[in-house]
Amino acid sequence: EFMIDSAQHGAFGDLTLVCDFENLGIVGHSLGGMMVNHICRQDPRVKAGISLDGSLMGPEATVPFHKPFMFMIAPTFYETFGDEETLGFAGMTKKEFTTSLETFCEANGSNSYRLILKGADHNTFSDAPILTDFLKQIFSTEDIKLDAGTIDGFKAVEIIRTYVGTFFDRYLKGRPSPLLDGTDKRFSADVGFNYWA
Repeated sequence: EFMIDSAQHGAFGDLTLVCDFENLGIVGHSLGGMMVNHICRQDPRVKAGISLDGSLMGPEATVPFHKPFMFMIAPTFYETFGDEETLGFAGMTKKEFTTSLETFCEANGSNSYRLILKGADHNTFSDAPILTDFLKQIFSTEDIKLDAGTIDGFKAVEIIRTYVGTFFDRYLKGRPSPLLDGTDKRFSADVGFNYWA
């Protein structure tokens, strides 16, 4: 919210002049993904959000806010956030956690999505997939993992970038989206796709 306030008051300098503050979307990874959920709920300026491998934790995290929302997660998502300490912090049982995204999406309606990026791990949604390949070449070893999963780094970046851009094009700019409608199947081998209207 501080960032949006600052941007609206000119923190981006001349770039502020081309910002469309009537159509704001927010995206975040991990803890940033958790926060996207809360900002969408609390700030009416934000019209849509994407959580990249971030779970539903914190006060009222599972309460729907009826705005377009996308979870893009790794197959390891439920292992990453499903340990006893994290669940205790979240105030959830294991069963509540393992159904939390689906339960939220069903209640939220408003064009909610859950995508599972096959071969991904938690850090696939950061720079790690590209850095892993780069560091392996520099140090001539295959032992560098960085929790980036087994998916090719450049392929992961292409898929994530395409879904993020398409989602915001649809819900902030009103553009049609065969990818989100399920008619564009170009990533179907790499993405498990669920949609709630």
